[in-house]
Amino acid sequence: EIMPSLVGSEMCIRDRTNSNGGNWSNSENWKAKKIPNTKETEWVDYTFKKPTKISKSSVYWFDNGGDKKVPETWRLLFWDKDKWNEIKTSDTYKTNKDKFNEIRFKPVETTKLRLEVNLQPGVSSGIHEWRFN
Repeated sequence: EIMPSLVGSEMCIRDRTNSNGGNWSNSENWKAKKIPNTKETEWVDYTFKKPTKISKSSVYWFDNGGDKKVPETWRLLFWDKDKWNEIKTSDTYKTNKDKFNEIRFKPVETTKLRLEVNLQPGVSSGIHEWRFN
């Protein structure tokens, strides 16, 4: 079975209020000249080619020990009909460095998956790899 994943050496997490997305080191992406992680929830989406059943996901966070760190919190949502719904799990959403942080949940069938994060104050975050199946 093929496991879909997003892979990047430093994939930026996009702020839902910034339609430009992109690299936050570009000050044109900042609102009111503020670093864009002022406690607003940020996210990244994955769109499947067809409805797909998933029951686990794992994230390997990018953390350079400086201006990019693991997020304070994260959660998964799935698209159902016309809205985002939180994936219910009894697992803890961990933010460990240097390893995959996996959660398991009751299978959901969806066409889109969203990873939402709340960042640590004053720093950005990134994803080395995001897996789901």
